[in-house]
Amino acid sequence: MTQIYSGKNLHQLEWKLQNVSGVDVYERLHRYICSEEPKNIIRNLILDTEQHLNSAFNNLRYGLFVPPSSLEDEDFLIEKILWKLGFDIPAYPQYQRLFWTRLQRLVDFVKSSSTFDENTKEIIRSNSVNFFVSLEEILEYSLSFSTWALLSDHFLDTKFRCDLNKARQVMASFLNGRQFGSNEPLKLDPDGKNTLYSLIQGFVILSDLCIELINDNNKKYIRNKKEQPGYFGRTTLNTFPFIHKMLIFDIPKNDFERIIELLNEITHQLEISNICSIRNRLEHKSTDFPGQKDILSSCDVVSSIIQKMEEFFITPSVHLYSGLILDQFRRRTLIFKNYAGKEIRLTFPSEFEPCELPSSHAPLLFFPLVRLGNTSDPLRFQIIEPSDYVNTWESYPKRRIKRN
Repeated sequence: MTQIYSGKNLHQLEWKLQNVSGVDVYERLHRYICSEEPKNIIRNLILDTEQHLNSAFNNLRYGLFVPPSSLEDEDFLIEKILWKLGFDIPAYPQYQRLFWTRLQRLVDFVKSSSTFDENTKEIIRSNSVNFFVSLEEILEYSLSFSTWALLSDHFLDTKFRCDLNKARQVMASFLNGRQFGSNEPLKLDPDGKNTLYSLIQGFVILSDLCIELINDNNKKYIRNKKEQPGYFGRTTLNTFPFIHKMLIFDIPKNDFERIIELLNEITHQLEISNICSIRNRLEHKSTDFPGQKDILSSCDVVSSIIQKMEEFFITPSVHLYSGLILDQFRRRTLIFKNYAGKEIRLTFPSEFEPCELPSSHAPLLFFPLVRLGNTSDPLRFQIIEPSDYVNTWESYPKRRIKRN
C-alpha cells in the first residue's frame, strides 16, 4: 500500500486515515488493514482514483487487470485483487442467485408493460424461458436433496457426503412410478429430464412415502451391532443419533411433522400459483396469452414458496467457512455463510464428533430441519462436485488386506 501512496501521494493516505489512531501514517495504516474488511480496504484505498488503481495494477504485475465499467465489474476486480494477494475468495454455485435474477427480470418487464402487443409477448416469452429453466433446476435440486437426505443411511453409505447428481438418482429410484390420487404414476428421470409438473408433485409424493415408511414396521431398518460404532452404549460423553439405516426413523417427532407439513405446502403453493398453466399459455401460440395480473400473481406465489424453501434449507444451499469465535474456555463457534449471507453457527466441542460429520473446512450443506439427538445442532453434509478424479478415487483409502 505504501508503494501506491509513495512520495507526494503519502499526504492523501494521511488524510484518509485521519480518524484511525496511531503516532504516524504507518501505524494508522497497520491498524486499518488489521481491522477493516479486506474488500473495503481495496475499495477505499485503491479504487478511489484512476491513478491509485493503475499503480496497483503495476505492482501486481502479472495478470490481466482492466478498470471496471460497472458495479459488477468492480466487485469482480476486488475479488481478483484479493485472490492475487492470497485471500480465499468464496465461490458459490450460481443456480440460486440466477433464479432470483431471472425471476426479477421477468417481473420487472411485465410490470412495465400495461398492454401486451406482439413485440411485448415475444420479450416475455424470451425472459420466461430462462426463468422456467431456473425454476425447474431449483425444484429438482430441492426434491433430490430432500429425498436423498431423508431416505439414506448417512453413517455407513453416504458418509455425510452429498453429490447432487447421485441424489437425483436416489430421488428417482424412490419416487418414480408412485401413484398419487387418481392421477397417472409419477415420472421422474434419474438423468434430469423432468417436467415442471412432475417436480411439483414430487414433494407431496415424498411426504406420502415418508409417512408410509414411519407407519410401517421399522424394525428392519434398525442398525445391527456390527454397524454401530464401538463407543455406542459405552459412554454418555459421545452420543450416536443414527440408530436406523434410514434417517427419517431417527428424526424427532416434532421435526418430522414440520418436514411433512413443509413438503405438502410446497406442492400446494405451486399448484395454486398456476405456474404450469402460465407456462403452457406463454409457450403455445394461442389467444389465451396470460395477462399482467396472472403472471405477476403466479410469480409472487412462486417467489414466496421458494423463499421459504431456502429459509428451511429444503433447497440445498452451499455454506462456506466465514469466521471463528473462541471464548475464554476454548469453546469454538464456527460461522458459515451462504450466497445470500445467511449465517449458520456450529459449536465445538460436540458430543457428535465421533460420528465423523464433515470438516468445517469443506463446503457444507446444512439440513437444520433435522436436529441431531436432543441438541440444537443441525445435520450437515459435505457437498461433492462430480468429476472423473472423484469417481476414480471414490473408494479410497482402502484398508490393507491381512494375509496369513
